[in-house]
Amino acid sequence: MLQPAAGTFFPLGLYPHGDFGPWTIYVTKTRKLVHFLRAPPTSPPSWLQQRQRHLWSAAAAVWATMGEPAREWWHRVAAINHLKLSGYNLFIVYETGKDPSCLDALAMPS
Repeated sequence: MLQPAAGTFFPLGLYPHGDFGPWTIYVTKTRKLVHFLRAPPTSPPSWLQQRQRHLWSAAAAVWATMGEPAREWWHRVAAINHLKLSGYNLFIVYETGKDPSCLDALAMPS
């Protein structure tokens, strides 16, 4: 299988980390690229992992069924408040967060 070269991503300003296809990739403090084949899980997902996956799936499903005006509202809230988030990301943070009153601090579009 083709392996990424040691300095492939650095000239582009990219420092990859995480799982990419069959590879787990990260960069050490000395900017050394470390990659290895991803290992399969040794145990089934815990109930907390399953709960977290369900929470994120449910939030994404709500966004998918939401009408275009509601989506545009979320995008405007993110833009008005100069957040480094898209409307989708703001919605997911709101839906999966512990404090639904977090929107109180944001300016709302009229």
